[in-house]
Amino acid sequence: MENIYDVVPNQCPIKAYLNGFSDFRAQFLTFYDFSGKTVQKKTFSRGEFFELSMRALSVICSENLKKGDRHVHFVSGNSVEDLAFRMGSMFIGTIPVTVNWYVDIELEN
Repeated sequence: MENIYDVVPNQCPIKAYLNGFSDFRAQFLTFYDFSGKTVQKKTFSRGEFFELSMRALSVICSENLKKGDRHVHFVSGNSVEDLAFRMGSMFIGTIPVTVNWYVDIELEN
């Protein structure tokens, strides 16, 4: 990818954030997945995570969401995809809401 500004919508509220992704080869994120029998380690470069976030952004855009819209996504489970959806939504100004039922408490009357 030659110019990351070409793939982000023109109305991106914080295009300055893209400067942090200028070196696509630099290591960016190491994610440890504890959901299986063994711990899985996933390491992403800035470019790999940016591309994952742009895939999430394309899903958000396919739903015709726009700045200020709220959307619920059920990726959750503290996955790297959850992070990618949050970053992708940030580029167009939507508000991701993660449903986290297991930590909700019963309210007393």
